[in-house]
Amino acid sequence: MAVTAPAAELHSATPGRHAAHARRIRVPRAPTLLLSALLAALAYGVFFHGAAQIPDENRLQVALAVIALVACGAWLLGGSLRVEASRWAWLGFGLMVAFVAWTAISLAWSVAPDGTWTEFNRATAYAVMLGLGLCLGSSHPRGVERLAVGWLVIAVGVALWALGGKVAPWISVGPIDLNHTAGFSRLRAPLDYWNALALVLAMGAPIALRVAAQRTLAWRWRLAGLAALYLFVVVIALTYSRGGVVAFVIAIAVATGLARARGHCVVLTVATCVAAVPALAFALTAHALTTDGVPVGDRTGDGLILAGLMVVSCAALLLGAWRLDGLHVRDPLRGSRRVGRAVALGAAVLLVAAMVGLGVSDRGLGGTVSAQVNTFTQVKAQKLTDPRRLLSTNAGNRWVWWKEAVGAWSDRPVVGWGAGAFPVLHLDYRHDHLSVLQPHSVPLQFLAETGVIGAVLALGSVLILLVVGVGRVVRMPFDARRGIAAAVAAAVIAWVVHGFVDWDWDIPGVTLPAMAFLGVLAARYGPPLRPMRGLQSIPLRALGVLGAALVLACVGLSAAFPALADSEAGNALAGVPDRPTAADLRAAAAEAGSASSLNPLSVEGPLAESALAVRRGNLVAARNKILEAARRQPDSVQVWRQLIGIELARRDAPAAERALERALALDPLDQGLLALAPGIVAGLTPPNGSATATGTPLLPKAPPTAASAPAG
Repeated sequence: MAVTAPAAELHSATPGRHAAHARRIRVPRAPTLLLSALLAALAYGVFFHGAAQIPDENRLQVALAVIALVACGAWLLGGSLRVEASRWAWLGFGLMVAFVAWTAISLAWSVAPDGTWTEFNRATAYAVMLGLGLCLGSSHPRGVERLAVGWLVIAVGVALWALGGKVAPWISVGPIDLNHTAGFSRLRAPLDYWNALALVLAMGAPIALRVAAQRTLAWRWRLAGLAALYLFVVVIALTYSRGGVVAFVIAIAVATGLARARGHCVVLTVATCVAAVPALAFALTAHALTTDGVPVGDRTGDGLILAGLMVVSCAALLLGAWRLDGLHVRDPLRGSRRVGRAVALGAAVLLVAAMVGLGVSDRGLGGTVSAQVNTFTQVKAQKLTDPRRLLSTNAGNRWVWWKEAVGAWSDRPVVGWGAGAFPVLHLDYRHDHLSVLQPHSVPLQFLAETGVIGAVLALGSVLILLVVGVGRVVRMPFDARRGIAAAVAAAVIAWVVHGFVDWDWDIPGVTLPAMAFLGVLAARYGPPLRPMRGLQSIPLRALGVLGAALVLACVGLSAAFPALADSEAGNALAGVPDRPTAADLRAAAAEAGSASSLNPLSVEGPLAESALAVRRGNLVAARNKILEAARRQPDSVQVWRQLIGIELARRDAPAAERALERALALDPLDQGLLALAPGIVAGLTPPNGSATATGTPLLPKAPPTAASAPAG
């Protein structure tokens, strides 16, 4: 198979007795099937919009629960799978499981209960993937290599799909539509987020580099790895993602430093970047390729030119690498000391040149640094699809979101406001009119939502497993297997670093591979155990399978219910015709009621029921449904906005004013609410003049939440 051949050659290329033993190993069917299932899950995660939204994420979570159930059966009953790791690795896995439990516990005080349920399901999926990675690494003799090469193939497919939006946007055949740059010229498909796309490719780049640099591989595989690296460099640049570029550089540096052929890796990386210059010079300056909303016909010619430049420059790169390999040219930077000296010298030269240039500028060195700091921290509207942002030092407004997260955390430092609560916290702690759902920093998101306890559990788990994995790489002999393992560790490190400046935890498409890599690196491979140690008794093993089935069934149902509820609520409103009959409205109301029952933490079901009650002309019933939504989520601004509308429709100005006060307490900078206030205060009718006024009291004042805490 094309996917596994490079991994097999990498494994068999190891010298001495280890290579001979590797060839004799017969890989059982269960580990191979587990590997295939994990790669299928990872491919689904990246190709279905990063699996970051309902129902894509929920389907993936259910699939992972099914895979885990089958793996548990194979482990406990068949003995063809095993799980073995060091105590430190088990500690890291235990911390991740504890973090999952902590997200569930935070539901008790969460200001966004439905968001907490979503975060619980997401964290559970990550813990499941981590456990499956441990199982794969323990059971498959080539688990690291096979998983790495499989991820490389997936990343190449992602890069080709994304690049198609530039070079072939006219292609549209069935479900394949490459015109995903029609609205935004910046590459972001198939994950629908440019930074996530860049990170996926940055996590594949070190694997491509190590394949290209492995001299014991057949030249066809090495050239394929180099072509993949070239493709990644071009596509990462066309995402205009500065974080993606940094992640790429870090991944390449770590993969180069942890294994041999360091000088060869440096040469290949530099040559690849130089070869990409012609294509990037055209792609970043052509008007049709850098402007939003350009018709397909106007982008066709420039897209073909870009494709031609890429083919020619990549062919020249591969030809040069092949010729050099055929001539057996000695590594020009052979030896770690020589590589280190060359890199240090180059960095020093660049630093001195930059300082001299800044010193002779109009602002001087100090003035330039001060100006760049101000640029980084200021709130500024940016054109997100401008290629020049690659050279900008503006934080993309992250600084203000980081301050909001820190402010929220400072008010509840130990337990936080509840997992998934930042969308609510942002509205109260903001000092501008920017709209955002995450603070764009995974550690700060953990601190604000789950407090110190949650942050220590989640970050501690990742850190311990990463240290265990890197330690395993360092202890490996300098062979092909170490090169690939180093690349896998480099991919995880790139993900960790990128998470400090983005919301990667909320994108399963980029976090699930990191969890799988952590698990497979931290595992200890050994032959299958027959019978299971400590579970020799068939009744005990059957009981273990039953327990696993119950737990994973709950995991699957927990993932499925929110998706079903969201679908039912959406269908209830979308299915009502323009001129509905009483039967149509009754059927829609029943569907909305089903949505409310499936997800008792969400407000979408009650709000759908309220909207349908308005269609029936029953404002009292509509108001009662909104009050039910308010009981579920008293900190939801959306609910109080809806209640204001109902109270105005009922001509009950005092009730509308009370709802307005609550909404403004949750979102003091809402321009629409602020503009509405004067008219409500003036009063539409006297309090007792409304025929529909019922005097039904609003909910009692909620306990102190983010709205009552001082802004951060």
